[in-house]
This record gives sequence, C-alpha cells and structure tokens, in this order.
Amino acid sequence: MKRFPPAVLKDIKTTLNSNGLDFWCVLYNYQLGLELDDYLDCFDGVTFWLWGCENIENLENLIERFYSLIKNKKNMLGIYLWNYKGIGEQPMDSRLFEIQLGRYFDLLREKRTDGVIFCSSTVGDAGLETTEILKNYIEKFGDEEIL
Repeated sequence: MKRFPPAVLKDIKTTLNSNGLDFWCVLYNYQLGLELDDYLDCFDGVTFWLWGCENIENLENLIERFYSLIKNKKNMLGIYLWNYKGIGEQPMDSRLFEIQLGRYFDLLREKRTDGVIFCSSTVGDAGLETTEILKNYIEKFGDEEIL
C-alpha cells in the first residue's frame, strides 16, 4: 500500500481505462478489516479470495463483509482447489469446497457476482477430489445461461 498509494493507482486506472481496459485488484478475507475505501475507489473491479479453507465455515459473514466493503463495484469470487495455507500437502477439504462452490454459484445466479475464478494452478490434473467435484459441476451446470 505504501508503494502504490491511491494517487498512483488512479493514474494506472486512467491509463488502462483510456485504452479500453479495466483495472482490478485482489482482496483476501484477512484484509476485510482494513481501511480500504481510498484504495478500492481506484479499481473497476475486485476479486475476493478466502485464504485457508477453515474460513469457509464463516463464508456467509465474509461474503457480506466483502459486499459491504466494495459496495456496487464489479466483482468475481475466487475459489482454490488446493489449500495453500501452511506448509506441506493440504488438499482442500472436499466438503468445504462444495459448500463454497455451491454458494458462489448461487451468487452468480443472483447476479451478485460477475464470475467465479478457479485457481487450480499446478494441481488441476493431480487427481484431487476438488477437481472431480468441479468437473461434475461444470458438466451439470456448464450450459446454464445466466442473464
């Protein structure tokens, strides 16, 4: 935040917007308590990510805090297929993944989000349960039109 104060971010946004591009940022659940209004005003959209699958248990509260913070700004919701928090092998808890995936899909249908981003990184084809769950969701709902 020190390196990119709002004045710098606004200049970047102006340059991008003048070239037909949007300027987005990433926001994590642990940043929801920060004073971000001056920073968020500099962006066209915000992506929201939960760091650590244990935070999915508090998903509804975190989502409401996120929407309250960003107001009516464009947004997308990110979901990990792997729990990157901590050290060592930590597959995402498939039960929690399904809760998050289902809720994000509901928010897409409700038009509260502009999209869902799946971060599979290098684990997308590693035989994880989360990958199979996601494939099944895409198979089941992939052709559904959301207007």
